[in-house]
Amino acid sequence: MMQVASPRVNGSATMRALCACTGLDPDDLTIEEIGDRLVEIANWDELIQRAEQNGLAPLVYWHARRIARPIPTKNVLTLRALYTRNRHLSEIRFATLANVLQRLEAQGMRLLVLKGAALANLIYPEPGLRPMGDLDVLVDPRHLDQAVKVLGDLGFTTVAKTEGLGDKHVVFTANVNGTVVRLELHHRLYSPGSRSKAEASDPPERGLQFSVCGWPGATLPPEAFLGHICNHLVGHTTVFLGVRLIWVADIIGFADHFAETIDWDRVASKQPMVLKVLSLLNAICPLPGKLLRAAPVRLGRTDSYRWGDFDGWPRASLASFRVSGKGYRRVAVDTFFPPTWWLRLHSGLASSDPLWPRRWVLHPLDMLGLTLRVVRERAELAARKVTHGSG
Repeated sequence: MMQVASPRVNGSATMRALCACTGLDPDDLTIEEIGDRLVEIANWDELIQRAEQNGLAPLVYWHARRIARPIPTKNVLTLRALYTRNRHLSEIRFATLANVLQRLEAQGMRLLVLKGAALANLIYPEPGLRPMGDLDVLVDPRHLDQAVKVLGDLGFTTVAKTEGLGDKHVVFTANVNGTVVRLELHHRLYSPGSRSKAEASDPPERGLQFSVCGWPGATLPPEAFLGHICNHLVGHTTVFLGVRLIWVADIIGFADHFAETIDWDRVASKQPMVLKVLSLLNAICPLPGKLLRAAPVRLGRTDSYRWGDFDGWPRASLASFRVSGKGYRRVAVDTFFPPTWWLRLHSGLASSDPLWPRRWVLHPLDMLGLTLRVVRERAELAARKVTHGSG
């Protein structure tokens, strides 16, 4: 997973523009706002770099070519090149996915397409607008060994099989026309012992239907799918990895697209995490009116709307913080007392939930435990090196 640089200034022109560009179905007012945000940009190199880090470069180009505002030609060409590259990669990945679906289903295995590969074909204006690092598919665990064999026959090579707590998928790669295609074959939605309480049948039932390069594909029912991508976001909101804005576009875009189809009462009772996540994402991209009318999302106080990512240790090394001019005291404060918005998302709390136990007790204890563990591991490593050297 790519590590994402934390947005140090929540109100910067760059971050305002990127947040505006997370919308997948903008109305005229939103398009006008996007235009206002993009013409504010003074450092386009930074915006393009941040867009790439957050998986938004194709979307930024898609929005930029729709607004009636002048954008420097050089920057438009750079964005178009990134968009064209991703569209080409998507064509290769989805052709490969269609072949996988066809071959495995011919053997009696029904696959479900997960996350980005499903979203690209369900809610994005065109599949190439949704960058992906890999293809995620779910197979009935009873068919896992058979599926692994078929993928091997298709030219896929096993990279790794996760074990223990994370034992939920097998990772494959294949070289397709000079492009490395990575595929994760899941045999369960969530890891054993996961803190997720999202509802999922066993095996998960098929729900939404779509087409992958002309071949029929399917994913989870909308309630289960929304729960899955919300729990994925919370699970990846850590002190090591940054929040990627493409995940924000996924969740809000999906919830809005299926707002009138989703059984929100079922979501509220079976998957409350969804409503908590939506309440927090409203700080990044205001939830569309249709979604707010359909979903019982409780928005918190105004101070909960200010969003910011974790910017302490170990997101970056102490040496890199020193180079950037950030002192040890500031690093300590950002480590033990991170932004309220991030702490709520990291803890699975809504914008209206009480925060003080997590703020003043649990998170500082977690970070103290992590610090002590790292110090102990480094001491043990140093002792082994001394022992090895003397031997």
